[in-house]
Amino acid sequence: MRKTPKLRSPENAERVCALLAEGQSLSQIAKVLRISSVGSITDWVRDDAEFAVNYARAREAGCERMADDLIALSNVDCTVNGEPNNALVQQARLRVDTLKWVLSKRFPRQYGDKHRAVEFLVE
Repeated sequence: MRKTPKLRSPENAERVCALLAEGQSLSQIAKVLRISSVGSITDWVRDDAEFAVNYARAREAGCERMADDLIALSNVDCTVNGEPNNALVQQARLRVDTLKWVLSKRFPRQYGDKHRAVEFLVE
């Protein structure tokens, strides 16, 4: 019988947060850590307040990286032999739209479609 590696360790906490900050998904992180369920990570976040704070910071850093990726994707050359290639354009559009959607759901204040009016106080 194979022994399951212990998830909740300081080393794994650092690994999870580092991978999140790189923009990796929880599914990808679970594979790297060789755990069978993403729920193990989300349970850890729920149960450990210190890890939850670091997780939230790493998640935000990962979203900032996604925002940077959006800029890079918008600059991708979608031509073949100097001619526009519709398949490449559609592929880039899908990637951009997916990243925009994810960002708008994870951080609606920063990346959502609705912007709150800013009130200025005049003295």
